Amino acid sequence: MGSNQFGSRCGNGHDKLSQSINISSLDDYTLEDLKSFTIKGIQFGTNPLVDSIIIGEKNSVKKEDYSAPPVIGFHQGFPGVLADLVGIGKNNCVHCFCFLEVEELEEKDEGIIIEFGEYAYGDPNDFEVKTLYESRKGGLRMYVVKTKWFENYCSLARVKCTINKKEILEDILIGISRKHKWRLEFYDRKKQNCHDFVAVLLNYLEIINYEICQGNKDNVPDKIQKVLKMK
Repeated sequence: MGSNQFGSRCGNGHDKLSQSINISSLDDYTLEDLKSFTIKGIQFGTNPLVDSIIIGEKNSVKKEDYSAPPVIGFHQGFPGVLADLVGIGKNNCVHCFCFLEVEELEEKDEGIIIEFGEYAYGDPNDFEVKTLYESRKGGLRMYVVKTKWFENYCSLARVKCTINKKEILEDILIGISRKHKWRLEFYDRKKQNCHDFVAVLLNYLEIINYEICQGNKDNVPDKIQKVLKMK
């Protein structure tokens, strides 16, 4: 693992698929749209994890120049105190989120951020685009962003993976939910948090290879290092 080799881009089949996507705004995507898209790859990022109470003012930069805020929302706990997550080590006190590379959105240079956390249904995301929740019970959420926005948002680490199992998102969501329930009520800081979600998703997609594009493995949580067999 850790090689820089990645699969080739899609050919004529993708061109036909992309022609059917006629969305003019990121806010126009529906949950049905996202579930029908074919996932061809995945990246994940990490950011510092501190209670959202201390965030204060919103980031005012343009979205195309978006960079990660110094802290990100956690919604519970004590202000200014790192969350007690999954053992000792700063690499476990981070928030993890995934960016799905989508065949149908490749030409538009867009993808889907998918993440699990203490998100109540209707909570907005940091990019102020439409957030789509898998359930009205909250927890797992998705939204479409420009690839560059995601790359700029990863302040600690960004890792790009090639996958063996290429499926539409709906099938992936069903697959990762066979042994887990990704609703807010089942969130647990130690047993089922954002690290666990990323680990389950990566394991389901059957990672072939990975490349650390930013940061280093010290910014990747232990549970995810185990899935990737990082040395």
